[in-house]
Amino acid sequence: MDISVEADRIAKAIPRLADGVEVLPNQGGTLNLRGPVLRRAALNRWFAWLLRLPTQVEVELDEIGTYVVQQFGDHTMESIADMLSARYKLTKREVK
Repeated sequence: MDISVEADRIAKAIPRLADGVEVLPNQGGTLNLRGPVLRRAALNRWFAWLLRLPTQVEVELDEIGTYVVQQFGDHTMESIADMLSARYKLTKREVK
């Protein structure tokens, strides 16, 4: 597969959060994402159960991550990159 074709397909994709991921607002205006830990292999699930590992993970986003997640579902990857570049005065290379 041609790399430029794949990059073009990704640029036109509309991102969304995975099923089961919760968006939790913080006091500072940023977001936390909480979702299940994916353990596909049976052996990994067994070890996780044995070691009593958490079944969920929570990630705190910074200002830029929050802005990007807020654009999900409404914009393509390319338009999100353009808006991010303009808003934070970043080059296209830095954004990508």
